[in-house]
Amino acid sequence: MSKKYITIFAREGMQGLIGQRSGPKQSWKLVPEVRAKILLTVLKDGIREYSLLQKRIQEDWNMQVSTESIRQVLIESEWFCQ
Repeated sequence: MSKKYITIFAREGMQGLIGQRSGPKQSWKLVPEVRAKILLTVLKDGIREYSLLQKRIQEDWNMQVSTESIRQVLIESEWFCQ
């Protein structure tokens, strides 16, 4: 058992453990501007490989975007990128 959970239990009892959510605290979200830049890069440059898109977005817009975020945008916009 994690020391974190032992500490929470000692401080707050069982109620402190019940409210604990594991994993990311927020749902996956990208602002529309970033989504648009990903799709623009796909359409303009024809790049579809996640790591190459990531590199191009860094070079062109000086933005850090994870390959997982790029993947999600392309999956959600599959009809747009065909």
